[in-house]
Amino acid sequence: MSTTRFNPTTNGGLHIGHAYTALVNQHEAHASGGKFILRFDDNTRYWVRKLGGQAAMAKIARGQQKDLEWLGIVPDVVAYQSEMEPAILRYLADSKWQPVIDHQPVPDHDPRVISDPPIAAGGMWAFLVAEKVISDEMLGTNLLIRGLEILAEDGLYRYFRALFGYMSIETVYIPRLMTAWTEDLADVSKTAGNWKIRDVRERGHSPEVVRSVLRESCLVDVHGPWSLDNLRTRPVLTRENGERLE
Repeated sequence: MSTTRFNPTTNGGLHIGHAYTALVNQHEAHASGGKFILRFDDNTRYWVRKLGGQAAMAKIARGQQKDLEWLGIVPDVVAYQSEMEPAILRYLADSKWQPVIDHQPVPDHDPRVISDPPIAAGGMWAFLVAEKVISDEMLGTNLLIRGLEILAEDGLYRYFRALFGYMSIETVYIPRLMTAWTEDLADVSKTAGNWKIRDVRERGHSPEVVRSVLRESCLVDVHGPWSLDNLRTRPVLTRENGERLE
């Protein structure tokens, strides 16, 4: 049985590219009789301060979950990184991994010097990856299905799993949904782009229309499942499909 997770940062509304990743994670978990976990990354210091505190992060998380459930993407488990963080910090503090926790910024640090975003090599990046590794172990995640843009942290993720004595787990990197008329990733960006699920819903479109557009954009067999072996190697939102969501 596969336990998968989808872990959005709570810094804005989810877009249809996130729905695509979540649909694949949900299918692969349920097809094997496993669990699909929705884990909110709601403790990143930069975003907590930029967005006005933990209450603002919680509000965004509720909106993200509402967007997913509107599309029929209902998690079996909902977790919050902020609630897991104390246990993670205790684990790191009581172990030989102190160099990792030393990279955590103090709460009153000027966010302009915090390395996320953008994530820089080492430093805060190392801490965030270590935190993901421990979170995945705590929740029993044994299959990672992630966007190809996160491939750069794969080596560090595997390094920490080995360092902490955890078993290796299967990891699959899937291509990001793009638009056919641009290579600008911001067009499907959570913080600065278009195609937000909430906006599509508020324009009066049904979840069936959105899922149909996603099937046509992302699947080889549009009538088939959201399985890894049915994904296009280059999922594309065409102008024609995009117009159906305008």
